[in-house]
Amino acid sequence: MLPPYSFMRGILNLKPLSKDQTEVSLTFSYKQKFGAFGMLMDKLLVRPQFRNTSARYTSGLKNYVED
Repeated sequence: MLPPYSFMRGILNLKPLSKDQTEVSLTFSYKQKFGAFGMLMDKLLVRPQFRNTSARYTSGLKNYVED
């Protein structure tokens, strides 16, 4: 099955704050396919999923680095 995106990019930024702290940010850019239906799908399904995914990625990275 093909993804519903014509374009997608993810950027992970790591910013050292101190010897023991790093700020992590994850940014997604994408363009939905399917016109008005794609915009509706984006609002109802895709954005909430990305919010949850970003938190899981950064939490997983934190656990990996600290363990």
